Amino acid sequence: MEEQCFCQCCGMPIPTDDLLGTLSDGSKNPDYCVYCLVQGDLKAKTLEEQIEVNVGFVDEFNKAAGTSYTADDYRELLWKYIPTLKHWLSDERKLDWVIERSSRAVLTTMDAEGYPHSVEMDLLGSDDGHILYFSTPSSARKVVNIRNDPRSGVCIARCWDSVSFIGDAEIVEDMDLKSRFWDDRMLRHYPKGVGDPRFCLIRFNGRHVSAWIDRDRFEKDY
Repeated sequence: MEEQCFCQCCGMPIPTDDLLGTLSDGSKNPDYCVYCLVQGDLKAKTLEEQIEVNVGFVDEFNKAAGTSYTADDYRELLWKYIPTLKHWLSDERKLDWVIERSSRAVLTTMDAEGYPHSVEMDLLGSDDGHILYFSTPSSARKVVNIRNDPRSGVCIARCWDSVSFIGDAEIVEDMDLKSRFWDDRMLRHYPKGVGDPRFCLIRFNGRHVSAWIDRDRFEKDY
């Protein structure tokens, strides 16, 4: 593991891989700890029960953090913290959580013969949970497809979560928006910078989403 992570159910720090939860095939899931996720079974309690379980470890927390919380103080702190973790979020906020932590996505466009053309791409960012941005050379096949037919789709897979959008894509010409997503690491592809005529920004506007997050299904029209 490259950085410290925390269980998105109980909030426990996960400093080493052996404390990561497991999926049904035995693989690791970085979102949950070994106590909350066992062989793909999320051992979730109610929010109130989870907080009371955590309160039982107030002495261990104080020792590790160098604090001196009473049980009541710690309970108050937990009521502010635990509901912000992934498992306890609403379906829409879980969707945002997954998208914000995803750096890759598959963009599918329609070619001139009506066949899907799918390419895995860097996901540059998002707005409002359903507007996604990608960059590509202006000569790319997907750009030609979008100009001819904006119908498109986007799929995101992260750990055991998956998100599928259908919607429309467009080529963005607005320089302010292109500057927002420009990164100097792109210079190797577009040596003239954000104004390079080869630098093309794609904006995908999702019209419908179907998602499986933490083994729960979520659908929404936009």
